[in-house]
Amino acid sequence: MAIQFELYKTPRAKDEEGKEMYHARVVNFQHIDTDYLAKEIQIATSLTEGDGKSVLESLSHFMGDRLREGQSVHLDGIGYFQIKLNSQEPITSPKLKANQIKLKANISFKADVKLKKSVSVVHVERSKLKPHSAVLSNDEIDKLLTNYFKSNPVLTRRDFQGLCGFAPTTAARQIKRLKEEEKKYPSKTEIKNLRVLKIIFPIAVTTVVALFVPSAVPLIGMLMFGNLVKEIGSNTFRLFDAASNSIMNAATIFLGLSVGATMTAEAFLNWTTIGIVVGGFLAFALSITGGICLVKLFNLFSKKKINPLIGATGLSAVPMASRVANEIALKYDSKNHVLQYCMASNISGVIGSAVAAGVLISFLA
Repeated sequence: MAIQFELYKTPRAKDEEGKEMYHARVVNFQHIDTDYLAKEIQIATSLTEGDGKSVLESLSHFMGDRLREGQSVHLDGIGYFQIKLNSQEPITSPKLKANQIKLKANISFKADVKLKKSVSVVHVERSKLKPHSAVLSNDEIDKLLTNYFKSNPVLTRRDFQGLCGFAPTTAARQIKRLKEEEKKYPSKTEIKNLRVLKIIFPIAVTTVVALFVPSAVPLIGMLMFGNLVKEIGSNTFRLFDAASNSIMNAATIFLGLSVGATMTAEAFLNWTTIGIVVGGFLAFALSITGGICLVKLFNLFSKKKINPLIGATGLSAVPMASRVANEIALKYDSKNHVLQYCMASNISGVIGSAVAAGVLISFLA
């Protein structure tokens, strides 16, 4: 199969005569995932597909361990992997200590000679399609992003490419621009050792709840355990991946089946159930109203105002309460993105609801 390419204008690059310069770029990229590689390994060797996936996952895990220690990893026939450090801020003195420099670790790769030789002779052809990026202004991009986030909480670079009709390099350049615009309004409060704080938080919350509201520990403990497993790092990645995907999906299916199987007409269509449903609606309405009113009351005495919509998200309905509040905010101001602040209030509502449920259980038990 031939490699298809297209010519793109090189930004700000001109020759001596002032002519525009162009460069060739591959446009028929096909991404090969782990499952595909495992199947190919199964065909070429005596290993099963599962063995191949296990080897690749273990390779990634142990390479990460060695790279974190500053070691270089060489895979015969593939290449060299090593850590590359980039400073996030200008370094003004060679005498600065390690804790005074903000460094970000990246992985650099140098292909082995054998791998280079395998692609030394390739067949190329001009692409019949013209996959050039669409020409959009910054305001048009902002409008597309606003509409996208009304129904989607996360945007990947590939999603951004499809949304705006950009090529990968243009999408990366626009994402960099958006990040630079965000840096113009930095947070006034800088949290040091954020990762350590994320690990301490679930442990501290569970401990406090266990001391004051022991009956709420099963609810809070499981919530905090999930956060702890996620934040510890790569050592528990497989456990986190299983808990957030296969185990959660299986638990959801069995929970739905067990509840649905017992939801007979005699058990469901009665005044007790109707009272619970009506009580739930009233609880949500009172919580939303109370949250909005309390934020407005807070704004009367505070110089720094808070959007009252954030007060409406102090519920255990995650993430729908935050999405609805964010959508309402965007209707009145297309640049008023409050989703991250609403999610903070939303998560607090989850913790508060679990503690309240534990207190209620202790009274009813």
